[in-house]
Amino acid sequence: MNSETITVLIPAYNASTTIARAINSILDQTYDQDKIKILVIDDGSKDSTLSVLQKIQKTLPESKLEIISRENKGLSYTRSELVANVHTKWCIFLDADDYYTKNAFSLIVKCIKPDTDLVCSKTVWWRHNTFKRTIVANNFNKHTKYSRYITHADFGYMWNKLYSMKFLKKINFDKIPHIDNITMFEDLYLNSIIFDKKPNLSFCTAHTYIYIITKKNMSNNANTMSFRPILQALSYIKTECKNPFFVANFYNTCVSWISWVFLKNNDKPMYKNAIRELNSIVSSDERKYHTSLSLWRRAYVLMNRKYSKI
Repeated sequence: MNSETITVLIPAYNASTTIARAINSILDQTYDQDKIKILVIDDGSKDSTLSVLQKIQKTLPESKLEIISRENKGLSYTRSELVANVHTKWCIFLDADDYYTKNAFSLIVKCIKPDTDLVCSKTVWWRHNTFKRTIVANNFNKHTKYSRYITHADFGYMWNKLYSMKFLKKINFDKIPHIDNITMFEDLYLNSIIFDKKPNLSFCTAHTYIYIITKKNMSNNANTMSFRPILQALSYIKTECKNPFFVANFYNTCVSWISWVFLKNNDKPMYKNAIRELNSIVSSDERKYHTSLSLWRRAYVLMNRKYSKI
């Protein structure tokens, strides 16, 4: 199982300053380069992302790097389109502003077992390249069970996992609504649907992915305009997911984010309206189902105190 061919999937939008670093982290892998393919979709970038990609492509062997360029359709749609264009047994995501450690693929592929559907690895977070910290949710090991892993915030990220295409074909990506203007929780939206199918998990306990926290990230770009698409995503998860955990998990994540955003903006009426709309989608029994994501729940309790009297 240590010589599997992998397709690296990169959704790129206005990534001209970072896409070369991302691709170089693939080309620098200790893993057999003949076993690595790269697929990038330029999602209607307005900068020079496409020209940077084309320059890199000219330096590589034929078929090493495939580029699809088209009008902007959003991250959710782009990720589904990337999956639809994979012709290898395994795929792994990379955001255009992040990168892999040099031995990432070698370490991850070693963790594949005969029944593995996903290999989950660990992530190092860098904030503005000034310091690094390991994400709290990385406290899993090779013996972690599915039921335990999905309680970690880490499960919601697309980019620190190796996906079996045999398993992903069970997901009808064509039927998943690609919500316009959803700028928050796109990963959690798709992974809630994927993990609801109960994949067999293997774990790589090494830190293989470097996530760069920039001004484009969620916590630095949150605003009240992002709320409506999130409601649409929550509605679909409630319809599609059989496991009520994923409904409650997405709900609690939304509550935590809403609390933070409206606390930041000091907008009590909007906060009350947002919570009311969330509660109209998810019943009180469904909200009570989720009890394990203490990180999100602690955040909610702390942030909600400011509004406890409104």
